[in-house]
Amino acid sequence: MLLAVMVGIGSLSMSVIAHANSRQISATNASTGFDALAPDIASNLASHGGNVGAVVYDINRQQYYSYNGSNAYIMASSMKVPIMLTFLHSMEQQGREPNANELSLLTTMIENSNNDSATALYNEIGHGAAIANYLQSIGVAGFTPNDNAWGYSTMTPQGMVDLLTRLQNGSAVNANHRTLALNLMSSVESDQRFGVGDTTPAGTSVAMKNGWVPGPDNLWAVNTSGIVNRGNQSYIVSVYTQENPSMAAGQSILEQVCQNIATHLLA
Repeated sequence: MLLAVMVGIGSLSMSVIAHANSRQISATNASTGFDALAPDIASNLASHGGNVGAVVYDINRQQYYSYNGSNAYIMASSMKVPIMLTFLHSMEQQGREPNANELSLLTTMIENSNNDSATALYNEIGHGAAIANYLQSIGVAGFTPNDNAWGYSTMTPQGMVDLLTRLQNGSAVNANHRTLALNLMSSVESDQRFGVGDTTPAGTSVAMKNGWVPGPDNLWAVNTSGIVNRGNQSYIVSVYTQENPSMAAGQSILEQVCQNIATHLLA
């Protein structure tokens, strides 16, 4: 869903760079370029220069593949994942579960990418500072909040992969909230499952969230991130793009990259 309901967008450079810190999971696992996975993927990514960043964590082999993984990109609706997890963490701190209204907000925010629902939860948790504090507490770097327009907050692909890794392994929230979050992310409406969600073979489960929004320069930021499971094979992927002339152009890049990754990791 477009972030048209947000106000006060302000000026934000899409070339902001952020660097992961030593607390990232990747610090304890092997990391290399995509050429080690497949030269065709590396070549495709390189053709886009700094306008694309991608990280894959092959869980089975404990191997990272990265291209511009520490570059920061506009999050758009992928911001709804840290909003959700920060909210669920706050529930644990309060010793309660989401009430009916809060559960409805979570559902429509993730499954339908509803911006009003996201704004309500963003306000409830305490804005970007609360998210930044939560991410820091679980060792996820690369996030910069933008309280003028939460969708223009930035994240590195490595940071998003690290966050999803913690969700996958149960260190982001408790077991019940992990199940809730993964169920919501597995139920994203069909027209929002482009990228990681529609490029995998039949029988693959994907818990995901995409984002798309025109930047201050009217060029599009489009991204896809998700946890992929098929049989005994599992990986986590995040691909961010910027300065696309249209949403469709960004979506095309995501489809190509994610299709190639699935071909090589789910073969």
